[in-house]
Amino acid sequence: MFQFLLGGLRGGDEQAGAKPASHRTLLRIEGLEDRCTPALFVVNTVMDTPDANPGNGVAADAKGNTSLRAAIDEGNKAAGPHTITFNLPVGENVIWLGSGLVLSKSYTIDGTGNFGIIGDDLIGHHPPPEREGGGGGIEIGALVPHGVSIRRVIDLTVAPWLQVDNAFRLMTVEKGAVGAQNSLTVRRLDFRYGYAVGANVESGSGGAIHSPNDLTIEGSSFYGNSSESYGGAVRAIGKLAVSDSAFSGNTSFLQGGALNYAATPGLAPQTIAGSSFTFNTVAKDGGAIHFGSDVLQPNQVVPLTALDLAQTDVTDNYSASSGGGIASGAFLFVTGGSVSNNESKNNGGGLFYSSTDGFAYLFGLRMENNQAGTATDLAEGGGIYANFGTVVLDSPFSFSGNVANPATTAGGGFRTKGAFIEANNMPAVHDPITAG
Repeated sequence: MFQFLLGGLRGGDEQAGAKPASHRTLLRIEGLEDRCTPALFVVNTVMDTPDANPGNGVAADAKGNTSLRAAIDEGNKAAGPHTITFNLPVGENVIWLGSGLVLSKSYTIDGTGNFGIIGDDLIGHHPPPEREGGGGGIEIGALVPHGVSIRRVIDLTVAPWLQVDNAFRLMTVEKGAVGAQNSLTVRRLDFRYGYAVGANVESGSGGAIHSPNDLTIEGSSFYGNSSESYGGAVRAIGKLAVSDSAFSGNTSFLQGGALNYAATPGLAPQTIAGSSFTFNTVAKDGGAIHFGSDVLQPNQVVPLTALDLAQTDVTDNYSASSGGGIASGAFLFVTGGSVSNNESKNNGGGLFYSSTDGFAYLFGLRMENNQAGTATDLAEGGGIYANFGTVVLDSPFSFSGNVANPATTAGGGFRTKGAFIEANNMPAVHDPITAG
């Protein structure tokens, strides 16, 4: 962008009787900083086509249509934040990506108004690692009342986590400059089959979304995403807010089968509300959710942040290590909802908690039918395993059917090892609590 500056008359006003001064115009061209305003882009095609002329202010592919990729290509060239909405036919609209989307500005991507049922095209598939007993198909269609789905191109006859060819994360949010970090809000969208590759935390985490800054997820769903590092579907580092969303069938080969949050000191509590986590798996800790530092040590120093988990169901998840449902190394507040039918090969079938100075407060929670260990793997804490810190159980609290196998292993219901437990108004009949 350029500005043309015109100089005035030189020599001042003409004097009476004097020869008129020569009129001169001085032309100077100066480059200006990017002053583009935030934009609204309306996607009108499901094709994955690039912007024909990024930076010209118009998001359009070679045919003049606005694809999601074209909108992001154009938005990345202008100052944000930007909003992307969709004007697509009623029904199922699938955007099959041939490569990942990189967001270098702040975006709100809003699928509201494009309602439909996104069908389950992978019924019967379950992610690794192997789980005894297996399970039936996952009827995702009933969980996904959205009309826009963003997916990696895969062979639908093969489980997505087995397909490493053309593997890529669906959305990568770049950090941005100091004081101008990029944020992302996704609303009423469906994310599937993303695959983050690599042992490196940056490249191998968050199969659907990796965000180093503020991330808001509203009314969205994540299915069949994978990562070789942290967070099968989502890896978040900045402020996190999740509401009314579903995470199912995601897998991670390190921490957090569905979601991994690397606790950032000094932030307000991160929130997950009115959501569900089902049939997610992880090779290490946190079958559904891993919250805290990347590695939970026995004497984990608690980061100065917290997870507020409200009215959320964490069910039927699996960990090949600890924390079949949740593994946390930070402050944890759970109100309502359920942590049920989860399984871990090691300690903490429902919840694995490890924090030196932190505490977990569980109020009005259903902690039922979780299992730690197998017939050949000794484990403790079928419902909860707490390693240091303080755990408070508060009524109304349902705590039943949790087991550690073999049944003679300590803490079929709750095993504390170096942790302090406070149980308030517990029901008369509940699973055993073993301290040690």
